[in-house]
Amino acid sequence: MSIAAVVSKDTISINGRQLNNWADGDVAKLDIPEVLANMTTGKQQNTIYAYSYKGKNAKLELRLIAGSSDDQFLNGLLQSLNQNPSAFSLLNMEFDKNIGDGAGNITTIVYLGTGGVFEKQPMVMENAAGETSQAVVVWNLIFANVDRSIV
Repeated sequence: MSIAAVVSKDTISINGRQLNNWADGDVAKLDIPEVLANMTTGKQQNTIYAYSYKGKNAKLELRLIAGSSDDQFLNGLLQSLNQNPSAFSLLNMEFDKNIGDGAGNITTIVYLGTGGVFEKQPMVMENAAGETSQAVVVWNLIFANVDRSIV
């Protein structure tokens, strides 16, 4: 029996604001680079398991139209961090991945991130040959805790 997966209309929100000014290509990538658990096996196959809290850390890359209202929103948050890091309110994120089954039913995979901050400032470029990526801004955010659920 085959399964259909129809994807569309995903949403991403930062601090409750849904972003809409997407660029091209992979407009958003959520990466969870660390392992969630470690294990080591010793003599007589005795095994030790250890949960790694770093396995809940995540990196979010966003590709937006440079200068757009979403770019301005994130830039305002970045300026708040730069002006007084101790007073900065950590970021929250929600990434909703919508998957249809081809029969009108939708399952949503929800990633909720807390404890977020900007990993680095966005880069800029100029290109005299008409490269369209010069109108794209890439934001890199990191989150201390990301949980996944399916609804």
